[in-house]
Amino acid sequence: MKCRNLFEAAPPPCRRREKRMRAMISVALCLCVSLCGCTGVSVSEPSSPESQIEYASSSVVEMADPSPEPESSLPTAGEYISSVVEQCLEEFYDPAMSEYEKTKAAFDYLIEKGTFSEPIGFDVWRLRSYGGDVPGYLENRSLSLLVFGRGACEDYASALYMLLTAMGLEAEYVPGLTYAAEGGLTDHAWNRVKIDGVWYHLDCELEAGIRRGDVVVYKYFLNGDATMSASHYWGQRLIDSGILSAEQNDEIAANYLGSACPQDYPKPEPKSIPSIPAEDPEVIMERLQAEREAYEDQYGTLEPMRVNILPPVFGVYSGYRINAVEYYREGKTPYSIFDALVIPLEE
Repeated sequence: MKCRNLFEAAPPPCRRREKRMRAMISVALCLCVSLCGCTGVSVSEPSSPESQIEYASSSVVEMADPSPEPESSLPTAGEYISSVVEQCLEEFYDPAMSEYEKTKAAFDYLIEKGTFSEPIGFDVWRLRSYGGDVPGYLENRSLSLLVFGRGACEDYASALYMLLTAMGLEAEYVPGLTYAAEGGLTDHAWNRVKIDGVWYHLDCELEAGIRRGDVVVYKYFLNGDATMSASHYWGQRLIDSGILSAEQNDEIAANYLGSACPQDYPKPEPKSIPSIPAEDPEVIMERLQAEREAYEDQYGTLEPMRVNILPPVFGVYSGYRINAVEYYREGKTPYSIFDALVIPLEE
């Protein structure tokens, strides 16, 4: 299976208008508004693509971009993200597939496409779109893997969610804990999917990580609760563990209990799935910076903004770790999600 390179060229740069002309246009627009009146416009909070779960604790600060110039042919942010998902589906999706076949094809696709690493380019949509609603957590976290082939567990889970739901399947993003290689529990994310009326767990990132000689054994593919609980904590199991604070337990009970998975699905035969080598992240960032310059030359400066990238239960209640936001900012994890943006965060 060969994955398409989704790194699209930036819109061609054009010369800036002279400052005097901009000033004249600005004055004319202001005069028009003063004559006609205006209504305060508020940017509504982006709705999560997973309607049954509210990511209440993820930090979101919206900032409206300036209105596009009339000649702009760029898609909206939502349209751009949809096009990324559609291009990925073109690599493996057939409408005639069964629900099981769709799920396995998407699972295998991300194992082949993905490399576990620091995520990159969460906000690439700002360079390739204009206007529309501000993307939510799942959309932002999916882009690192779907566009650049790099990401952590949250990015794998978000990307798989986007692919599964785009094919018409019911799916859930599951935040929780799993056992780290060095021992102890660590924050993690995976998915649930409904196949023929039954819900199952699947963990694409962890499956990719346990390959031996590129062979996928499907240990974490379509498991029931009993099997998954041997290595994962989530929902009521996490509440019952006594690990978390009362506030965290309340948040999980309100938002992240999710669907019960009563049984395992029969395992497919092991399969060799070599990963496609990922492009060097420094090269990617250099290209994105050049793309940013071209975009700003045509459409104006993109101001820093805070995008929704903090994993669920990492915001208001500081996640499963103590002071998780500071934990990330201090670089104590293998990567810093705050450095995975093309445009710096608003302080």
